[in-house]
Amino acid sequence: MADALIEVSNLRFSYRNGEEILRGLSFSIHKGELVALTGPSGSGKSTLFYLLGCLLDKYQGEISINGRGTHQLSAFEKSFLRNQEIGFVFQQFYLLPRASVLENILLPAYYPNENSKPSKPDRQRALEIIDRLGLSEFLDRTPQELSGGQQQRVAIARALLKNPAIILADEPTGNLDSKSSESVMKTLLELHSQGHTVVIITHSPEISNQCQRVLKIRDGQLESDIQQTAKSKVHSSLQIPAMLAHPKGWGLGALLHSIPNAWQNILRSKTRSALTMLGVCLGVGAVLTTMSLGSFAKKKILAGYEILGVNSLQFSGYRNWRSSGDFHATATFQNFEWDRDIFPLFRIFPDIEMATPLLYTWRPTLSFGGRSFSDNTMGIGIANDFFAITGVKTSRGRLLSVFDLDTSAPVCVIGNTVLNEVFFPNDPIGKSLSVGQDGGSSMPCRVVGILEKQPASSADSNTDPNRVVLLPFTYFSKVATNSWEREIRDILLKIKSGVDPSEMGARLEGYFQNRYGDTGTFQAGTAAKLISQMKLFLNIFSGLLAAVALIALVVGGVGINNMMLANLSERLKELGLRKALGATPRHLRYLMLSESLLLCLSAGIIGLVGGFIAYEGLILGATKLIPDLEFEWVFQPLAFGLSFIAIIVTGVLSGLIPAMKAEKLDVMEAMRQEA
Repeated sequence: MADALIEVSNLRFSYRNGEEILRGLSFSIHKGELVALTGPSGSGKSTLFYLLGCLLDKYQGEISINGRGTHQLSAFEKSFLRNQEIGFVFQQFYLLPRASVLENILLPAYYPNENSKPSKPDRQRALEIIDRLGLSEFLDRTPQELSGGQQQRVAIARALLKNPAIILADEPTGNLDSKSSESVMKTLLELHSQGHTVVIITHSPEISNQCQRVLKIRDGQLESDIQQTAKSKVHSSLQIPAMLAHPKGWGLGALLHSIPNAWQNILRSKTRSALTMLGVCLGVGAVLTTMSLGSFAKKKILAGYEILGVNSLQFSGYRNWRSSGDFHATATFQNFEWDRDIFPLFRIFPDIEMATPLLYTWRPTLSFGGRSFSDNTMGIGIANDFFAITGVKTSRGRLLSVFDLDTSAPVCVIGNTVLNEVFFPNDPIGKSLSVGQDGGSSMPCRVVGILEKQPASSADSNTDPNRVVLLPFTYFSKVATNSWEREIRDILLKIKSGVDPSEMGARLEGYFQNRYGDTGTFQAGTAAKLISQMKLFLNIFSGLLAAVALIALVVGGVGINNMMLANLSERLKELGLRKALGATPRHLRYLMLSESLLLCLSAGIIGLVGGFIAYEGLILGATKLIPDLEFEWVFQPLAFGLSFIAIIVTGVLSGLIPAMKAEKLDVMEAMRQEA
């Protein structure tokens, strides 16, 4: 008939075990009818309820709603049908236990378009329905605070939110006392009088006697179709909405729309969420702390070699007294000369930025005003680039200048220990210091600067930078009495950042060997190789620490994944309810995925803040235990960036499997799970 709203033709349905529940069932339900579907237990009433509500698939025969065969509808179209055209009233109510009355009633407003929140008209209609059903005083209460009859009225209000043409009620009074049953039945009769087509699944004669028509089912077949009263003259004026376009793909917009709903779900289980987040908090904090502390330790360890410069190279050349006079050599090597050997290096090797010769006098006696000091002291002739290469600075006075080199000025800069042993408590600036040599001669110099206190480069005090006197190499080479000390055999070079000192040393060795043959022996200083190896070791060590921290993060991610899977099994009824009310498989996928992402993001932010506080606290504590260590604020963008990426990856991977399981959820099986 033209006004038939529901058409069932030769309907057959079997469960997976092969048992046939419905056997060729056929009937029609017209617009505006009030119909009772009755029958004994096991007759197939509940199965028919799920089939009419598009909650079950894989049946034989035809079911048409408003002229559309449900068998050919896509998953999204079925979700739309359940959301817009069918209102469900379940015997077990199926209310979200931690949501308020208003939130439960507004649940269909989120679907099927994955809306981020109910619209203003939806809220207004919800309040009108609440007022009509006498629920206004329970607006903010949770279902546990309501009686059975009140909970059923909330379920009816939820079914009416989208003003559906069809109301499907499954044993709506089965769990209620007689007074509550009368109230609920009165509400359903009122809905029928307003034009809704109401189909009630019931075994109660009291309920079926109040219906216009009774369809009795036995053993999966229609046993009788009794028209108890005349057809209602009320014709349904309810309009069936047009089908929406099917959304495609994994759209970012749909994921963002699911976030508010996911956040509400997280807040409803605060304790469980907090415990789940703990593992990720610890993992992210560990990643950030280990990477930042590793970088800080690397910086401080390499600072111990600053006397030679991290990007510096000491190169030595000595005459080979046993040489055979290599005929390939263009010259015979005696010692380095500034203009002949050192200055041209800037042109030949562009990676060299600065250079200074090093002339040594070992254990000179330093004298001033009747006081002398010679305990492992050292006089060094240098060029002014020495200070930029090594990074040493003065605490008072000035450094040696280009003018001092050009004029061979008798000036010097002294170390901190020299200050204390020779001059204290006098101010040495401007005073004359005698640098005594073997043979009784000396190199007098005027003190122009005092070096900052430096860490010793090794346990050997022979290389203690606090016991040195630095002089212009031009002056040193003129006044040194020992010819061996006047000749340049050592060069200190600064190379560009990123250039391997060991590689540059090998290139220099090849260059000078090619030039002088076996008349000289050339070698890059071991400090360059030591620094290179130290960098490699520290990088490996930092990487291992970060790997251990990442393992901790993975453990936290596995914890979230397990929690999401456990949560999924505990929330089957809730997810089944959402799907029954119009949630698409796509929405359930995004809901679980966004919950996982939100948990990881929240935990990650807490972990980043906690990790920052932790490693800064550790640095502060270390400064109290190590006197020479100074506190500093450490911020490593790479560590923060990698930690944030790890958070996102953990969130996606943790929620992916639960999201896929939720997407494929069978509504009937989910809603039949025990609470």
